[in-house]
Amino acid sequence: MIEVATKKSVTQKSLQEGLKSLREGPLKEIDVKDSITFKAKGEEKAEIYVFTDTDCGYCRKLHQEIGEVNAGGITVHYFPWPRSGKQGPTYDTMKAVWCSKDQQKALTDAKNGKPVTAKECNNPVDKYVDLGHKLFVTGTPAIFSTSGQQLGGYLPAQQLIQAAIQAKQNSAQ
Repeated sequence: MIEVATKKSVTQKSLQEGLKSLREGPLKEIDVKDSITFKAKGEEKAEIYVFTDTDCGYCRKLHQEIGEVNAGGITVHYFPWPRSGKQGPTYDTMKAVWCSKDQQKALTDAKNGKPVTAKECNNPVDKYVDLGHKLFVTGTPAIFSTSGQQLGGYLPAQQLIQAAIQAKQNSAQ
């Protein structure tokens, strides 16, 4: 349904608000200590949560732009969400990434197709596979504002920066 005066989808807005309210509970389960974080450069304008897969092409493309996103004032918290679920080579790679001493390097290496190995550890991969389902994640990257608004899948860096800042402003209202 479209509102004639504004030409905006009332249906889409209603669906977004409904999903946001359904995500509020599961979002409280997110612990940034479980994330691999790439901090904003300079003033932090917003933070985002990204459910990622090391073998996803659009996740890799987003990660290639992480420097630009961080330079735009956005802190990115990556969480593991192997699309294959709790089995297979991607799952094993993601566990190795989260068990690595230098997680940022391991994540970058994995997204560049380089092998990553690490000893088993207490890692959050299973937790975030389950949490992703509660948040209705169906693909990667799945990008959320900290208030629960899904910003989309892959967005080019400048669009992602603007979407994250806008979502933060909207949640403050």
